[in-house]
Amino acid sequence: MRRDSKLSSILHVLLHMAHIGRPMTSEELAGYLTTNAVLVRRVMAGLRERGYVASVKGHGGGWTISCDLQQVTLRDIYEAVGSPTVFAMGNRVDHPECLVEQVVNASLASAFLDAEALLIARLGEVTLADLAQRFSAIYPDSTHSPGALHVQSAALQLARARRRVLVIDAGVRRNRTAAHSHGFLTQDGRPPGEIAAEGKAQLMAYPTVEWRYGSALQASSTVGGFDVTLAAGDRVQGRRLILASGVIDEMPAVEGLAERWGVHVFHCPYCDGYELEQGRIGVLATGPLSMHQAMMLPDWGQVTFFLNDAFAPDAEQLAALARRGVTLVSTPVARIEGKADVVLADGSTHAMAGLFAACRTSPASPLAAQLGCVIEEGPIGPFVQTDLQKATSVTGVYACGDTARMAGGVAFAVADGVMAGVAAHQSLIFAAH
Repeated sequence: MRRDSKLSSILHVLLHMAHIGRPMTSEELAGYLTTNAVLVRRVMAGLRERGYVASVKGHGGGWTISCDLQQVTLRDIYEAVGSPTVFAMGNRVDHPECLVEQVVNASLASAFLDAEALLIARLGEVTLADLAQRFSAIYPDSTHSPGALHVQSAALQLARARRRVLVIDAGVRRNRTAAHSHGFLTQDGRPPGEIAAEGKAQLMAYPTVEWRYGSALQASSTVGGFDVTLAAGDRVQGRRLILASGVIDEMPAVEGLAERWGVHVFHCPYCDGYELEQGRIGVLATGPLSMHQAMMLPDWGQVTFFLNDAFAPDAEQLAALARRGVTLVSTPVARIEGKADVVLADGSTHAMAGLFAACRTSPASPLAAQLGCVIEEGPIGPFVQTDLQKATSVTGVYACGDTARMAGGVAFAVADGVMAGVAAHQSLIFAAH
């Protein structure tokens, strides 16, 4: 029996839009539903006519929510998508001559009408804000956007080898707050969510791939493979395990910094420096590694190094910074305002085009440690040790992306995913690890 999923689908994308809070393209939204962008545009156009969404043109544009979530109910959306039939059940014959069937039809019609009226009334009691609140309570840090590209890259190699692949996606890409992705050839300047959505759509065209949203909480070795327990309580098994869970950025405790992360506050000059148009760039010291950033960034603009009681350059470092034309500010930072304006403890303000901070990172998942993989300490935090084929110290376990690198980057991560997927496939054939 075919179900009408229009209401469910549009609520799905509206919830994503509300949670992410930035314009989203039709292609990006289509990735969430594994459908095509033409269908999304058609449905969204109907919502736009009722004032529930708006379309933003030009670079960085897309669909945005234009209504008060507290004022729009599920019934409003139900009516906006054409008030689809609630029940798939119906009469055997609409106009029967049989008296028995006439009685049956009349009874069913009454029951259907009562049930439909009750359901529609209930839809009118639930607002979009209620849904958004419930989602935030369950997934406080999750955008449930299609998984990171290194995940998809690894899965693609196995899918093309016609192997069964299960992708477990917690939906929290590291670059989820960024409006655009840079430095990845052929994708330069595109919204990262749009790239990920297109990647997922291409990956799901392979019939051996299964995709599940959720978090993997525990993993253990079994005879011939691995057992993984998901947050929902499900347990899944596989012969090989590729860890691609990424890292968590531990940001400096400066007021106003976290909400600007990935938008006006960055960590990678190659990813975001060019777009600052050689303007005034701030470096917020977090430790010795910030010296590295302060020395690099003059190639991208005029640099001010805010020491913030976190780093004290020695004489040799001071001379090197002077040669690079870096301005030093020793007054502690009070907060970040505006776009990237640095307000100091003495009340003075330094207006910046962008701000860089070398954050320490930590693994986003405990699985590598649970399995006994060797963990190395890198310059910005721990990462999973792998060989050139992305194999960890535990036979049958591979790792790729930021969780297995000293420093991150989309192009690096995608390449890692290719290697991990190829190596995992070949290990199923050959005896060597």
